[in-house]
Amino acid sequence: MEYPSVSFQNQERAAALNREICGLSAHAHAAMAQVARASAQFDAIGGWCAGGIRSFAHWMTIDTGFDVRTASELLRVGQALESLPLISEAFRAGQLSFDKVRQITTVATPASERVLLGVAQGASGAQLARICRELRRIAEAEAPKRADEQLARRGLWMHWDDEGMLVLMARLTPEDAAQLLREDPATRA
Repeated sequence: MEYPSVSFQNQERAAALNREICGLSAHAHAAMAQVARASAQFDAIGGWCAGGIRSFAHWMTIDTGFDVRTASELLRVGQALESLPLISEAFRAGQLSFDKVRQITTVATPASERVLLGVAQGASGAQLARICRELRRIAEAEAPKRADEQLARRGLWMHWDDEGMLVLMARLTPEDAAQLLREDPATRA
């Protein structure tokens, strides 16, 4: 289909439609923010737990018409927003779309929230998806390294001493040691 360019005669109409589309989109984004927040609260109280309903997403497909993936994402986003007040407020104000919020909540932390909010407000949806995908890749590449380094150094060694007694020596991760000792690793000095 060939589209005519905006002519002098229809510039005012194009500008009015532009304002209408942007305004309605902001209202839709704000409504999705309310849906995400209410979803997290509804799930937290088990509101969906009734005869035959298997999960929040299952309930949502029946009662709201969202597909399972969108329902799951709305719940995940709603839960993430509880610790991301700046992103939550921008979403509620209709300044960020659900698509953008869905992307940044996969990588945002309270410490990185302000920076990622600025990135999300300045990037297109496609640009933000690429940025967040790269941030997830970096985080995933670094996380196993730290865990693997600790796991590589852990071990259990044993030998028999001169008196015929078995001597055990272990090197454990803080989590494994806490489980063995039944203590909270955070309380250790």
